[in-house]
Amino acid sequence: MAEKAGDKSGELVAKACNVLSIYGLDKERNSCVLEKRVLEFCSTLGKGKFGKCVYDSAVMTRKKVAELKKKWASELSNPVTEETVNRVLEELKFASAGNTTLADLKEDVVRTCATVAKTVGDLLTCIDESQRITWALSSEF
Repeated sequence: MAEKAGDKSGELVAKACNVLSIYGLDKERNSCVLEKRVLEFCSTLGKGKFGKCVYDSAVMTRKKVAELKKKWASELSNPVTEETVNRVLEELKFASAGNTTLADLKEDVVRTCATVAKTVGDLLTCIDESQRITWALSSEF
């Protein structure tokens, strides 16, 4: 029975990856790869809750990013540093399920966006855009 549950989880992740892999920075940094932790986490909840879990993680992240854009308004033109990345991840710890925080699930997205962002504003916009894609496509799976 456990194998069947694992198979179902794998099927959910594979279906979501099929949809998400089209979007992203490149083949190695596509939305499927960047959201893999979210997809795997959400797949443990079962098919009925999978899409909602993915959707909710994107919505919560987008809300936090919007809040950070206001909170850090005076810093938006500053260059992105490791400290900035860590601050964003710290802010994403506001939501958790068990021992897993939103920061744990979104770390790949944040760190990848940091590699292409020149400013704090760019970083937050990149994170928001990646979550908008995930949010919009979550109904597909």
